[in-house]
Amino acid sequence: MKTQQLPVQPVHSDLRAATSHLHRRLDARLPFFTTDIAVYRRIMQAYYGFYLPFEALLAEPASNIPGMGWAQRLKTPTLKQDLLALGLTDAQIAALPLCQNLPVVETHAQALGALYVVEGARSEERRV
Repeated sequence: MKTQQLPVQPVHSDLRAATSHLHRRLDARLPFFTTDIAVYRRIMQAYYGFYLPFEALLAEPASNIPGMGWAQRLKTPTLKQDLLALGLTDAQIAALPLCQNLPVVETHAQALGALYVVEGARSEERRV
């Protein structure tokens, strides 16, 4: 007897739906769309201050996930170039405050969970 196969909704869709209200709240609080260069510079500095230690934290578990393409996912090099273009010096960038409150990431599953959040932000940026 053949069993009936039901379509399975991707986990990604479920996660997006379950967290959409949080994304809307965050979007309402952050000035992503601004023509004020000082505000934009502060946003890029904050991103750099988060992504530099975050990517260092993920480097070992994420780089060992087959097919991950970890080096292509790094945001820190581009953020640094943006900050240089915005007038910061290498010394000023090196002196930026860095995020100290990072998640625990020791396993591939934890790395994938953390990357889901970061990659979700990246796909939202592309849609804008």
